[in-house]
Amino acid sequence: NKLCKKETGLTAGDIIRKHIIIEAQRLLYYTHLTINEIAGQLGFESASYFVTTFKKHTLQTPEQFRKNQNL
Repeated sequence: NKLCKKETGLTAGDIIRKHIIIEAQRLLYYTHLTINEIAGQLGFESASYFVTTFKKHTLQTPEQFRKNQNL
């Protein structure tokens, strides 16, 4: 964790969360999987926690993200 923080300015947990959000965005954009299916694939125990986490990092819900990508 110290090495990650020293090299990137982010903790190991922050880096992992960032990659999970990137993968969620990829799945939302390129697949027709439901939010529940995406949450399960990414290891979230509930879809509501996934939605809360996604919104915290992107300032929009997964549904909003998906809708905005199809404009």
